[in-house]
Amino acid sequence: MVCDDKWKVQLLNMMMFIGCLIGAALFGHLNDTMGRKKPLLLAQLACVVAVFVSAAAPPGGYWFMAVVRMVMGIAAAGQTQCVAVLCAEIAGKSRRGVSSAFSGMFWPTGEFVLVGLAYGVHNWRTFTIITGCLSLAGLLLWPSIPESARWLLSQGRQAEATAVVQRIAALNGTRAPPVPLRTMQARADPAAASWRRRRIGLLDVLRQPRLLVRTLVLVFTWFSLYIVSYGVNLGAGALPGSLYVTFTLLTVAELAAQLMTAVVADKAGRHVILSCGLLVSGAACLACASTTHTPARAALAVIGKYGCTVGMVVLGTFTTELFATPIRASAMGVLNEAGRLGSIVAPLMLMVGAQVRPGDAVYVPFLAFGLAALLAGLLTLVLPETLGAPMAENIDDMNQLQSLFSAKPWQQGPFATIKFLFRARAARAARMRRSGQHQSPTQQQPLPVTQDVQKLAQQQPVNSADNSSSNNIYVECAQLKQQHSGNGEASEPCSTAAAQQQQQQQQYFNANII
Repeated sequence: MVCDDKWKVQLLNMMMFIGCLIGAALFGHLNDTMGRKKPLLLAQLACVVAVFVSAAAPPGGYWFMAVVRMVMGIAAAGQTQCVAVLCAEIAGKSRRGVSSAFSGMFWPTGEFVLVGLAYGVHNWRTFTIITGCLSLAGLLLWPSIPESARWLLSQGRQAEATAVVQRIAALNGTRAPPVPLRTMQARADPAAASWRRRRIGLLDVLRQPRLLVRTLVLVFTWFSLYIVSYGVNLGAGALPGSLYVTFTLLTVAELAAQLMTAVVADKAGRHVILSCGLLVSGAACLACASTTHTPARAALAVIGKYGCTVGMVVLGTFTTELFATPIRASAMGVLNEAGRLGSIVAPLMLMVGAQVRPGDAVYVPFLAFGLAALLAGLLTLVLPETLGAPMAENIDDMNQLQSLFSAKPWQQGPFATIKFLFRARAARAARMRRSGQHQSPTQQQPLPVTQDVQKLAQQQPVNSADNSSSNNIYVECAQLKQQHSGNGEASEPCSTAAAQQQQQQQQYFNANII
């Protein structure tokens, strides 16, 4: 269909990524309005239909295939976005990183399957039908996928959220603590209550300079990671050696990066892992552009793919932890659009490289990939660390995450600055929350934990103090800003003594379970 026009191959890739750009915006909105589960089903159905329709493309139907590829891109963006948000919200804070990493391992596993199919099945229509059947089989898993308890709670659907958490606890062989899930309540401060009663949006984030800078850094980081990841993959054909061997090596690098990140994701800092991955990828791409040695160039491309995969694995979890629940999916949609823009630019860079230096088509694009990754890696260090911090539920929570500019560690000297940049956990922000340094005057101070509360908590058959993600979900959902209540408009008809006992339970579970 396009054997004599190589530019048409890159154009098909671009149509796919343009669809991803559209899908990122579309499913970002759907995720915040319909939940996380229903849009995932919609994306999977669209993907299955598009794959089977592409197998029926008429001979010479290039533009027909281009439109179908765009629909595939819309569906693919919806799938990845829904899975990323759901995995982050359904796991406890001590398991978010490993949850995201293990879910991402299915991507390189699928690439291994594709390499084997492409090597053994030479008819492209048969190949497409087989991949469509695999996508169709994925629909069988949909009934077992739970809705996000966080999203349900943010919509006031408390009973459904409680049922989801209890179901997860039962699957884990335990049961949820007897702390009822609580809906978000307004602050006692009338000025704060006025905006908390309405639905917050991304514009509320962009109006605050600190959060605006954070968002812009994330936009450039997503763009850089995607342009490097897809640029290296699409540029594999221009690298020396067999295309099958090169693509297999790149897939092995992806899987190795997924496994490594799964081990360290919940131990090292999110922004540290992300920055290191970007810096390694950028340095490898620059070295690949500067050398002409055939084996070395292929090896450096594999290292570059390894680095950017490490960054991409942790970036999804990192992003979901930086934004509040009501706007989390919309923010992921906007940032995914930035990433998809990078994937659109990647094939353009490869075409430009082939025109500028026909004898060395990878020099210009890999030079650009390397510079973008290095700059993003340095900028990422100024972002706040989120490892160990509860999921943000409102803009106040987002502001409590300490970044380089809000903490100002340089006032304590250069060593304090370096230590802050490479911190492994959000310990500073967590301590501030516990000590009440960033709490409003209306927030209550911690209450002593009584023996009755300890006895109540010890009755829970928790298998491990940190291994039960259901407990993490339940307790974190129960902590949806109870301390902001007390303005006379609270819907909880409970006495002061009952409220104090509940707060004691929450504090004990937070200290001993999460």
